[in-house]
Amino acid sequence: MKTTSILFLTILLLACENSSKDKLPKVEETLFRSDFPEGELLFDYKDSIERSDELADVLSLEFTSKEGVIISSSAKVDPLGDVQMIKLHKEFENTIDEELFYYRNGLKLITLKSNIVFSEDNNFYSETISFYGDTGNVIYSGIRNEIDPDSLEKSRFSEITPTILDDSLPLQLLKQEGPFQTNFLSTAFAEEQEKLFIVVGALDRSFTSTLAINEKNKLIENILEDQEKYVGAELRIEFMHTTQTDGFSFQTLLNAELLEK
Repeated sequence: MKTTSILFLTILLLACENSSKDKLPKVEETLFRSDFPEGELLFDYKDSIERSDELADVLSLEFTSKEGVIISSSAKVDPLGDVQMIKLHKEFENTIDEELFYYRNGLKLITLKSNIVFSEDNNFYSETISFYGDTGNVIYSGIRNEIDPDSLEKSRFSEITPTILDDSLPLQLLKQEGPFQTNFLSTAFAEEQEKLFIVVGALDRSFTSTLAINEKNKLIENILEDQEKYVGAELRIEFMHTTQTDGFSFQTLLNAELLEK
C-alpha cells in the first residue's frame, strides 16, 4: 500500500509539472529573428528572393582601387527586367564588407550590411538589417554579432538607431558609370598565364579592371596597334568570368564598343 501511494504521488507531481509548463508564456514566434513584431513577413520576403530560381544573375566588372580594395556588384533580375536584389562586395586585407538591397515594386524594402573581420585569434561577424517604409524612411534597424557564421545565423537582431544604406555605388558598378567608367587605360601581359589583358577604369586610375583578350574585334585590333591614340577612350564592355582547371580565375573580354561623347 505504501509503495502504491508513493507511485501515485510521483505521477501526480509529474502531471502538475507538465501542466505548469503548458501554462508558461511562450515566446512569440513572430519575434524569433528580431525584436521587431512586423519583421517576420519581411524576413520571409528576403528569403524568397534569395531562393528564387526565376531570377537571373547580373554581374558587374570587378575593380581594384589604388589602395588595393577589390570591389564588385551583382543583381538578381526578374523576367520583366526589374531588379529584385543588388549586392555590393568589398574585400580588404583582412575584412569583407557586403551591402545587400532588396526591392519590391521598384522601391527599396530591406537592406543588410554584413562585415567579416579575420584575425589569428577569433573572427568577427556582424550584420545590420533595416526595413523601409513606402516613403524610403527606416521603420526598423537591428544588429547581431558573433564569432562564427553558424552562431550568427541563429542569433537574433536587436534594435539600434535607424541605419540607411545607399544603393548608388553598386548601381554605378553595374552600369559602368561614375568612378567605374570603363575608359581604356593600357594593356598588360601575364607571363605565367601567357595572356594579354586590357586595363580599363577611371581616368585617374582610382579604380581599374583587367580583362583577358581571347578574341579581337576590329576596335580591339585598332587599340592594340595604336594604344596612345585610344588612352582615355570610353568603352562599353561585355565580359564573362572564367575559371581555369588550375583554379586561376579572371575576367574575359567578350566585346568592346567605343562610346560616342
